[in-house]
Amino acid sequence: VLEMNSDDLFFELDYPIYAARSEQAREQLADIARQTREHEAFFLITAPNDDLARWMVLVMREAVAGYRLRGNIELSSHLAIRLRMPDEE
Repeated sequence: VLEMNSDDLFFELDYPIYAARSEQAREQLADIARQTREHEAFFLITAPNDDLARWMVLVMREAVAGYRLRGNIELSSHLAIRLRMPDEE
């Protein structure tokens, strides 16, 4: 169940461009990584296989070198990234 009413950001990703590890996919991942850093968010990548998910994390880490990204990978037929925003205290 997706909590769409939360402040979380949801990115639906186009599987073919990710499977091809295209420049477009790299640019999108870099942008998502910068948003993750900006919001100090926790990412959740859902991907159909571990290899693709690990590549996505690697590209995101390279985009924000020096910043420690925190997140998880889940295997799913659906390709997406969710940024979980920190709770406002």
